[in-house]
Amino acid sequence: MENNTNIVRKNPSKAWYLLPIFFGLLGGLIMFFVLKDENRQMAKNGVILGVVLTVVGIMLAVVTQLAFISTMPSV
Repeated sequence: MENNTNIVRKNPSKAWYLLPIFFGLLGGLIMFFVLKDENRQMAKNGVILGVVLTVVGIMLAVVTQLAFISTMPSV
């Protein structure tokens, strides 16, 4: 019988954070489900980053649209 107590686990790469940066909430969820067993804290941070970037993106879109609408001439 083999003894598996000498297994060395490596921490996941920081490059995983690119997933929520480029794909927002969806990327954060993918990162969470892939990394949840390896590094739970990093997986949670990915979801938080995805949520924050998604909310910021929506807020920027709304502000941009409001600014555009306010510059339109009245009819």
